[in-house]
Amino acid sequence: MEYSQSSSTNPGQLRISVETPNIGHGPLHTLTTNTYVCPDSTYYGSAPTTCNDGSAPKTLVNQEIFHKNGSTMTSWQHTAGSMTYHPTHGHMHYDDWGIYTLRLQIPGVTDPLLWPIVGTGAKLGFCLLDYGDCDTYGDCRNGSGPIIHNADFENFGLGGGGYNCTPNQQGISVGWADVYYQYLDGMYITIPPGTCNGNYYIVIQVDPKNYFLEEDETNNVLAMPWTLNQQDAPGNPVCTIIKTSNTNSTTYCSGDTVTLTAEQAAFSYSWSNGATTRNIKVTQTGSYTCTINYPCGIVTSNPVSISFTNPSTPVVTNSSLCGPGNAMLSATGNGNISWFNASSGGSAIASGNNLNLNNVQTTATYYAQNDITTAGASSFDQPFTNAIGAGANQTDSTRYEIFTVYSSCILKTVKVYATGAGNRKIVLRDQNGTPLQSVTANIPNGESTVTLNFNLSPGNYRLGCGNTIPNLYRNNAGVAYPYSLSGLLSITGSSAGAAYYYYYYNWEVQTLPTICSSNRIAATITVNSVPTPSVSGIAAICNTTPANLSASAGFNSYLWSNGASTQNISTTVAGNYSVTVVDANSCSGSSSTFNLTNSTYPVATVTPNGSTTNCKGVVLTLTANSGTGYSYQWKKNGLTISGATNISYNPIITGGYRTQVTNAAGCSKFSANTIVTFYNLPTATITPLGSTNICLSGSVVLQANTGTGYLYQWRKNGLNIPGATIQSYNATLIGGYRVLITDVHGCQKLSTSTSVTSCRMEDVSISEGPIIFSIHPNPNNGNFNIDLSSDELFGENIEIEIFNSIGQKIYSDNLEITEVVNSINVQLKKYLSSGMYLVKLSSVNQSFSRSFIIE
Repeated sequence: MEYSQSSSTNPGQLRISVETPNIGHGPLHTLTTNTYVCPDSTYYGSAPTTCNDGSAPKTLVNQEIFHKNGSTMTSWQHTAGSMTYHPTHGHMHYDDWGIYTLRLQIPGVTDPLLWPIVGTGAKLGFCLLDYGDCDTYGDCRNGSGPIIHNADFENFGLGGGGYNCTPNQQGISVGWADVYYQYLDGMYITIPPGTCNGNYYIVIQVDPKNYFLEEDETNNVLAMPWTLNQQDAPGNPVCTIIKTSNTNSTTYCSGDTVTLTAEQAAFSYSWSNGATTRNIKVTQTGSYTCTINYPCGIVTSNPVSISFTNPSTPVVTNSSLCGPGNAMLSATGNGNISWFNASSGGSAIASGNNLNLNNVQTTATYYAQNDITTAGASSFDQPFTNAIGAGANQTDSTRYEIFTVYSSCILKTVKVYATGAGNRKIVLRDQNGTPLQSVTANIPNGESTVTLNFNLSPGNYRLGCGNTIPNLYRNNAGVAYPYSLSGLLSITGSSAGAAYYYYYYNWEVQTLPTICSSNRIAATITVNSVPTPSVSGIAAICNTTPANLSASAGFNSYLWSNGASTQNISTTVAGNYSVTVVDANSCSGSSSTFNLTNSTYPVATVTPNGSTTNCKGVVLTLTANSGTGYSYQWKKNGLTISGATNISYNPIITGGYRTQVTNAAGCSKFSANTIVTFYNLPTATITPLGSTNICLSGSVVLQANTGTGYLYQWRKNGLNIPGATIQSYNATLIGGYRVLITDVHGCQKLSTSTSVTSCRMEDVSISEGPIIFSIHPNPNNGNFNIDLSSDELFGENIEIEIFNSIGQKIYSDNLEITEVVNSINVQLKKYLSSGMYLVKLSSVNQSFSRSFIIE
């Protein structure tokens, strides 16, 4: 049933009745759960009466699906949306059960859900119940197919036919229908004002979110033709373009996308940019219009201007410091520069082209952002004046206007009509009366405009007075709430009811400014280290010889205290010198003062403590002259000897030696060269010309190595053998033999010992250099003495071991060397067999062994 826009009962409504039959093989069976959902919380077991935002909790619902296999019935449950308690009806409604729309059919488009929407329905939730069977109503259909009767259902009545609006279980049995009549709460489609009479379609969509599993998912949409005849007559077409993003702005930022939509549903759309859809996405500055063809006629909209602001990337100037200090970064752009300490996010730390920073200690990076701010657009809300009807001056300070803000904006000004000039306070309060913002203005007598600049965010407010008598005009006739600015705010009433309008007219409401920002560009303050040059050189002018001073290398420029501009200078003038340098970063720094004095060269001589021609191994000492504050550096063959900085030096190889003597002032002088010669020692080796065991032979010839001009002296057990002075020696006695060889330079070398042994021995006394080791008597009966004489082993502990001929240890003892000559008596067991035995003496670093015989 259609109602006109001026109807006193249902203005602008198309009321409809909707029947939802179950034409499948099984019942639609739903069960509530104990899970409840609010916008900000989920509850299990029990739920609060209301959610935190005042809405009713939603109860999650399961659909039970049945399956019959022979005589066995099974079922399983499937999550299927939610139910909400309906306070007017007093029972649970299934959420999002159906959507009703009034649409225009588009030729060639078969899916009704793609047709443009003219009006939408108010009711979405339903109580699912068995209102009646299909024969009762006679209009059960599958889409636009023929009428289906009870007898046509294979499982008619499955489900029991008794589903009702219970809080725990709802549904629709097979062959039954749920019916909501047009006279029930919410069963209508809103027809927008300005809709023209003509042919439309009512489109019904059941289970739009596909919560339920159905036998046939393709029959949930029904389109029924309907002709409107209670609305406007065709002939006054209107096309309005609305912006579906930031609707009250005309200026956007480069990169934004603005959606423009033709508000009126139409058969066709033709945009000035060539698009033919109902809405377009705009990214370019321009003026846009849309021509539509709809039941009211063909019309072109007023142009909508859209502009995009493109802030330029800021151009930054970096800064550098020489050491810590104050610095400034700068940036330019086609807007206002904001400074940040992060490349993204954070808050601005400064604004303006220059960023001044104090006491910068280390290199740091900041970021410049170019912002272009475009003031919001102003519009004015009715009533524009107090001429809407009768009224009078009012002195009640408790009266106020009630209004709702839909999107953030600024209440810039209001118009007032005052009786008498004076200060008046205008107060913005929240819906509970709490003051938020206020302005005290000196208002003249009569009509005037007061600047407020109240920042408004979405919500409900009051605009009233302070506590003083306002003496401002108000209307008590001709008031027609609401007074609205599309998308911004709506003045909905007053504190005294709908018949009164208080004090403030012609509200100027401004959208928020548009701020477009560029990418942030890094700007760096580099804190360079201050160069610290040093001056090196001899700190004296020695005997008028010019002093050479050098500054540290690696700088771009040099300036000496005497005016020189080179890295190195030469001067004969004593005094204090310093140098100032400039490095690659244009930073300058000065050296400490270098004190240059007049002085003389020191004396430099070298005195050897003996002959400078020696055999290797002879210790020679070269000594320089001494002097107060003298330092020394020895050199060999002109090369510096590392670490040789004492007054004396002990050379060990042949060469020319001299020393550099430096006095306290830094003046140096070299001594004369001293030639030192060291001869190599001769080689001394013994080669036996036979076995060294002379048990059978009775002797062995020992032969020394040859050499030009060599002299020989043979030794036995450390003692010279008289007359044994030729290259070879015939050894007939056991013992240790060595040869001392002297070359033409008088250098001597003693060979290692060669031991001569025998199977029958006399008393044995063997000398190993400074060590004399003897066994006597030998042979013996197991009772004998061991004598050991040595300076080297004094204080050591000697281990004495005796082994038989098969290597078994038969005796051991220890002897501490406390005297130069030490003796120990050994008494072996009497039952030891005759034969050869071995005595071994061992200290920490060396050992000796000798044989003896027991008879």
